[in-house]
Amino acid sequence: MLEKAQKMKDQIDSLVLATRRTSGKRTETSVVRIWKRWVPLAIERGDIADEIVDAHHMCQYLLYTASRPQLGRSGAAATSSDKLSASTLKKTMTMLGRIRRCQYDDNPALMQVRPAEST
Repeated sequence: MLEKAQKMKDQIDSLVLATRRTSGKRTETSVVRIWKRWVPLAIERGDIADEIVDAHHMCQYLLYTASRPQLGRSGAAATSSDKLSASTLKKTMTMLGRIRRCQYDDNPALMQVRPAEST
């Protein structure tokens, strides 16, 4: 049953990506790639406890994203001193939400145990 659910989830994810514009696909893969690179470093520094996206995790990642140098297409830091725009931070939040929804799909108990928002 779990294999069937995973297969269905993968099909839905591929369908969602297939219906996106090329630029949206690039943005999503870029944000997720940077996030995956950041998570082990943040855990090692003690900024976050694990890879579960919760309110603290989002704040820490947005702080990192807003203050890091922009990256070029090759993944190396760009030479300009420009910071990310509000639009890019909004896209980052959207992608973090997508990652969180995938985590909810994998473990529905996260909604109660580790809420993504705090009051």
